[in-house]
Amino acid sequence: MKKTTLLLLLLSLVTVCEAQNRYCMTYEDFVNGNWVSVDTFYVTKRTKTEKFMGGGNDYKIVSKEKDVNKAIKKAFVIAQGDSMYVNCRYLRYQKTKFRGGYAKAWKIGTRSVLFVNMLIGKEVLTEQTTVGIMFGLAGTMAVATKARKYRVCYVISEGADEKGKIQIRLLDDDLIKQMLDEQAPSLLKEFYAESDDKKRIAAEHVMPILMKSGLIKNGQKQKLKSR
Repeated sequence: MKKTTLLLLLLSLVTVCEAQNRYCMTYEDFVNGNWVSVDTFYVTKRTKTEKFMGGGNDYKIVSKEKDVNKAIKKAFVIAQGDSMYVNCRYLRYQKTKFRGGYAKAWKIGTRSVLFVNMLIGKEVLTEQTTVGIMFGLAGTMAVATKARKYRVCYVISEGADEKGKIQIRLLDDDLIKQMLDEQAPSLLKEFYAESDDKKRIAAEHVMPILMKSGLIKNGQKQKLKSR
């Protein structure tokens, strides 16, 4: 219960601010701290129906200014105050995607972004196809609903390819071992204390451990370099 409450707090509804609204168009801009300042835009929590139809993604971000709205739809990350959001439209994992919308994100180290979203990938796609053949549309919808409720963490450590797509990595056993093995071996033991494979990589289990390690902080301040 405590883990779930913390995850909900980290992904809580964001109010509208008129200060420190900014974005980075590319991963490279983010790494170099090249943020573009803009006037007010609006960050709102999506409804369950919107998340289901849109393929996950907890937030939608819009601006009343046409040029700003056009820019943030293509931007890599958007920030409002101390909160950062990654644009999921161009992200790919095992050749599967989230579609439109934004997810809450945190900076990891100097070159990576961590975010929380629904589980996608070949395994989910195969299960949807198999169940769809056996039980039709109702079965496919049931699997999709289950996948959207299961939240995991992903890491971005590279920019877009020649097609404009960004490959992401699931924060699984191997990756979290790389992150915690030398820096926080006691927390690695806490991670492996969960014996169930799926529960172990669930965001509600992983996020508190990453926060204890200091790798991420709720309300991280992002360095702003306007241009």
